[in-house]
Amino acid sequence: MFKRKRGQGEPKIEVQTELPPEGGTRARAVVVRRVSRSAFWRAITDYAGYPEFMPSTVECRVLETEADGALRVLQAIKVGPKKLSYTIRIVLDEEAGRVDWTLVEGKFKRLDGTWILRELGPEELEITYVNHVDVGYAIPGWASKQLIGGTMPQVVERAVERARSY
Repeated sequence: MFKRKRGQGEPKIEVQTELPPEGGTRARAVVVRRVSRSAFWRAITDYAGYPEFMPSTVECRVLETEADGALRVLQAIKVGPKKLSYTIRIVLDEEAGRVDWTLVEGKFKRLDGTWILRELGPEELEITYVNHVDVGYAIPGWASKQLIGGTMPQVVERAVERARSY
């Protein structure tokens, strides 16, 4: 794995995590980066390319496109020595700058999230990334927050780097 520095003067990504009453951990990151909306959209919707730049992703492919345009995507991530595979349903709304996903099948009890993109100016984008994960068994809240929230900055930065490479 490689490490890249944020662009000069770019703030660190702060992540807010919570343990909602319905279970699991919800984490949210909001950051502004100098990147075009179209390039960032291309990066986060390039599912076949995820293993090249998304942390822990070892497989990602579109299984089907539903009649309403939603995608069913198989994704596999490496967590320690284990490979976890799951299928998510992704709804794309490019005009609104929004990508939403929900778990269809897999070992998680819950896995859903959102990307929200808001242009602030030329090559200036507010990026919101939300992820709600419930592994389905008891783990300490602090550990869950660290596992879920701890990976978010890297996910966002890798997507920004990928977008800037286009």
